[in-house]
Amino acid sequence: MRSKRRDTIEKYLFFFVFLIPGAALYLIFYYYPNLASLFYSFFRWNPANPNDAPFIGLDNFEKLYQEREILLKVIGNTLFLSVANFVIGMVIALLVSAILSSERLRNARDVKFYRCVMYLPNIIPPVVGAMLWQFIYSPVFGIFTPVLKAMGFTEIAEMGLLGNTLTVKPAIIMFGIWGVIGYYFVIIFSAMTNVPQDYYDAAAIDGAGAVRKFFSITLPLIKGTIQTLFILAVAQLFSSGFIGILVMTGGGPNRSSEVLSLYMYQQSFGMNNFGYGAAVGTVMLIISIVLYNLATRLVERGDENEG
Repeated sequence: MRSKRRDTIEKYLFFFVFLIPGAALYLIFYYYPNLASLFYSFFRWNPANPNDAPFIGLDNFEKLYQEREILLKVIGNTLFLSVANFVIGMVIALLVSAILSSERLRNARDVKFYRCVMYLPNIIPPVVGAMLWQFIYSPVFGIFTPVLKAMGFTEIAEMGLLGNTLTVKPAIIMFGIWGVIGYYFVIIFSAMTNVPQDYYDAAAIDGAGAVRKFFSITLPLIKGTIQTLFILAVAQLFSSGFIGILVMTGGGPNRSSEVLSLYMYQQSFGMNNFGYGAAVGTVMLIISIVLYNLATRLVERGDENEG
């Protein structure tokens, strides 16, 4: 008995020792920043003068409420851009994956080349990609400028797509889709190629066409993959797109493209109001937790209804 107990203790101790580094990194880089953000949100804190950080209670959150119009606008921008990027990017990734994983092209030589081309944007650093798209949208050198002028949109062409409140969101969405479509494509394509060919052969015998096979066989069998990507997109809601928007527009014009993470960054590092920025970060964390829980419950409820 003592020998078995000792073996059990040594077994769990072995696993515990190997869990320590990962747990330590998780505590340092996840829990500590969140707790520190909550702590500093109750102070008027500036890292340049950390000794002069008076406790102000809920003043930062009160200011946040007073500027709720700005807060609601940037939250709306965040949700709109994120939903558009996910939905449009997912639709394009599904269509391209369905084409490249079809019976005719699955074993073709060019498939590997197209897969590399689709994933290429994910290899490019976000800052470089944002600068590239900023050049594409330029009113002087951009490729859209002559097209807009030919269509009669001279004012928009002279201001640039990033300088107009009506066109800046579609321009940001195009950049966002370009950045995520490769990631979605690789995962969805892998899931589609793992669908057993026997299902498609049986459907073909019953007279099902390509569209019917896609909606009746492919989509139901890769539903779990799509759900996983959906939950990951919700988890990354406030972090995705930050670098691109910072480089291309800085949140302008007139806060039309400003997202919540950029608002927090500008308040903290642009205005040296780190306490208020921490309050914004706390609100962002709360919204993220709520949306993540809603997304997971929505997925679980969908699985229960099917079961």
